[in-house]
Amino acid sequence: MGYKIAGYNELAAVEWWNLAVETFKLNFPRIPVLSQDIKTISSRELMETAGIKPKELDILDASPPCQGFSKSGKYELKDIRNQLIFEVIRLAKDIKPKIIIIENVDSMADRPMNKILVKALAEIKKSGYKVKAAIMDAANYSIPQHRKRLIIIAIRNNINKEISYPALHNKIIPLWKALENCPIENKIYPSGKSHALSILMKPGKDGASVINKNNKFFSHRKCKWNRPAFTLIKSSVRHLIHPDENRPFTIPELKRICSFPDSFKFPSEMSYGNKAGLLANSVPPLLIKVIAEHVKEFIK
Repeated sequence: MGYKIAGYNELAAVEWWNLAVETFKLNFPRIPVLSQDIKTISSRELMETAGIKPKELDILDASPPCQGFSKSGKYELKDIRNQLIFEVIRLAKDIKPKIIIIENVDSMADRPMNKILVKALAEIKKSGYKVKAAIMDAANYSIPQHRKRLIIIAIRNNINKEISYPALHNKIIPLWKALENCPIENKIYPSGKSHALSILMKPGKDGASVINKNNKFFSHRKCKWNRPAFTLIKSSVRHLIHPDENRPFTIPELKRICSFPDSFKFPSEMSYGNKAGLLANSVPPLLIKVIAEHVKEFIK
């Protein structure tokens, strides 16, 4: 979506999660999707699907799984999914795109996870690219959600450009502005402990501020109207709480928070949890738009 808004033409996609594939096809029916484990895909197969030859592709963009790197997930160095970044580099060596962009959680830069990051950056550099990594917070780029992500940008050595990152936007988008005239959908109200916690929490605070029990309830967060929303986390999508109504946000509200257009579709039979989980797993389209527009200058 971000590349589409920035004026790019997406040629092919690779995705293993069936719910993401269904949603992608619903919104981008003309783009071919290789719905399989990336480890089983050859660079030749991907290039044939995209209709390109080596060195023709402008951008190869990837978001390897973050669960092993994430502090809200396993945060385990030996998680086998942490190695999938090297599958992206394997494909890039043959496809030789002008630019490689890789996204992951910011904690990938923390010890001990940075061992994998350092190795990946070295491998990209060895493959014929200049490469840098930086942490970008979506809220700094006119997106109504604090979402820090590590963004790797690599440029092929024969392109005479130094790597830079988009300048910060001057304007922060508060939650109230993002949800102005938001489409109305059925609201879900929590019960039991979650409901009691949502009532006790003050806007801008998390559950640990109410029940200080080994920070167990840090993922329960109540947003503030005059600030961007807290990060939407897949494992706790029902714990991001509306400032006034002590409930999780509706799907139309979450689309706004994640910078998706109101017109973005989900399969009609898909549950609230899966829809919210897909949004929580996604990169905000408007963040990718900012990056995609910035690197156009490198390509030109």
